[in-house]
Amino acid sequence: MTKHEEFHAIMKRLAIEFYEVTGQEMLMPPPMHDTIETIYTDFDLGNFLNGRVRYDKKFANPLANFQGGFLCAAIDNVIGPLSYTAANKAVVTLEMSTSFTRPFSSKEEYVDIFGSVVSKTRNILILKAEVKNKDNKLIAISTHHSLILDK
Repeated sequence: MTKHEEFHAIMKRLAIEFYEVTGQEMLMPPPMHDTIETIYTDFDLGNFLNGRVRYDKKFANPLANFQGGFLCAAIDNVIGPLSYTAANKAVVTLEMSTSFTRPFSSKEEYVDIFGSVVSKTRNILILKAEVKNKDNKLIAISTHHSLILDK
């Protein structure tokens, strides 16, 4: 089983557990993953999650670079599941801030997104993500503040 398959199995199990506790459906993995496919490459549950996203022209801006909003969505494909595994509860984003340092163009082929937990309190998670190209050059850095829900 690949790391990607292993993490998807964990997400599906967590969705079942969430339903058993709350009675609410949780879509894991979220349908959004069918739009911007994220392949999970490594993880330590509740601590870090790494994913890879390939360049796709359908997400290009007029300069043929991966549009920043779509890159933020790709980052969220990593940070979202990481936040849930870190909190072991449902989490909602309070704030997401992303700074871009260079474009993600077709010559990059893919980017790797390295998500990690910076801090966790009873109610708040602080996470960060670094997006790097195949030459390990920084494309973007993102910070996230999330609220851990009671249920």
